Amino acid sequence: MFNRILFSAVGGTDPIANYKDGPILHICRVYRPSVVVLYLSAEMCIAQENDKRFTYVLEQLCEHLHFKMDIRLMQDTELHDVHHFDVIIPNFAKQLESLLEEFPDAEVMLNLSSGTPAMKSAFHTLSAFYPDRTKGIQVWTPKKRMNQVEEDRINYDVESYWELNEDNAEDFQNRCVEAETIQLLAKHKRGIVKQLIRMMDYRGAWQVAMDIQDEISEIARYGILWAAERYDLNYHKMMDLQKQYGEFYRLPDKHDDRRNTVEYILSTKARAERQAYVDFLRALTPLIVELFERLLIHYLKIDIPQYYQDSSDRKRWSENKLRNSEIEQILQEGFKYRFQYGDVSSMHLAVILENHVENARVKSAILRLREVETKARNLVAHQMVSVDAEWIEAKTGMTPDAIVETILFLAKIGGLEKSKDVWNSYQEMNKSLLRLL
Repeated sequence: MFNRILFSAVGGTDPIANYKDGPILHICRVYRPSVVVLYLSAEMCIAQENDKRFTYVLEQLCEHLHFKMDIRLMQDTELHDVHHFDVIIPNFAKQLESLLEEFPDAEVMLNLSSGTPAMKSAFHTLSAFYPDRTKGIQVWTPKKRMNQVEEDRINYDVESYWELNEDNAEDFQNRCVEAETIQLLAKHKRGIVKQLIRMMDYRGAWQVAMDIQDEISEIARYGILWAAERYDLNYHKMMDLQKQYGEFYRLPDKHDDRRNTVEYILSTKARAERQAYVDFLRALTPLIVELFERLLIHYLKIDIPQYYQDSSDRKRWSENKLRNSEIEQILQEGFKYRFQYGDVSSMHLAVILENHVENARVKSAILRLREVETKARNLVAHQMVSVDAEWIEAKTGMTPDAIVETILFLAKIGGLEKSKDVWNSYQEMNKSLLRLL
């Protein structure tokens, strides 16, 4: 039965240095693994070929302690670049996965003390990703500081060094320390949480934070959840969280008349910044209706809601209220006397705006948003299409950033911009969340 496997790189203090065990030999002495797998770089392959130093001392250890150990060498004669983490970790990961598959019931020990810094870092990382199946082992040097190697590493007299090895004594000092991989994993996941917050993936950040909830404060965890509810425009859930945990972040506009629209714009802007372009485009129609309505009310001083039906759940034209009004005449002429009473649409409001707006820049912005809705948003809403920034620009003549800028321009005209900082609200919220971590 294979209870323990050792997977290790080979370093300059292996197999014996300063008349003491190197890390590989010492781990094998203490833990007596059933299998040891040594990953040899090109340089270490040459050393092994010259004097069999790595296999010789392990064979002597087995004889000395009366146990059996399967010694395997992974000789990577092409591995010369031993200081690049990105080169090393894929090879180590592939070999580790192979060992975990071959020995499903065994614990794989990873030597964190042999090899170059890049090799040690790779094993640290792997031990964090496989905490249930691996155990990182560190080996202190005899003096608990950097080894000054006395042996001639080129003309290495392996037999003599074995005979003179002071750790062969029965009262040798155990210098192995089992690394706390749970803390390393938590540190890594905390970094993932921070990155997800910066990317405005608050649901993802919340899920990862809950994986390490003992390592992240309750106020930080629920602050992230509050941000997720804000992104999804779940005001009731936001308020429930604030009642329980206090105010995580002050919204840029609490005035009921403006808050919902400002928050909708910010959420839509965040979708564009996250490159969630399908969601971004789908969010445009209700936003454009709201923007156009505000332009009529606050820019042109036309009380357009007075022509709606008395219903709080949706905006529908009232035929009775429109009858014989200037607005009805504009709509009928705009639609060649085929205007259909029903839901208020951006198309209806755009016709009214075009009839009244004199400022060329404002009128152009209104028309461009309508084109985006017609040429891109409606297509995405009714067909399965792959959407990226180039697709949007090809369909509309506008980049996602330009669309957002047009929205913000009309929002300002419509009286929604109390200050320029209002549109940086998500970035400021992210800073607050990161401070909690």
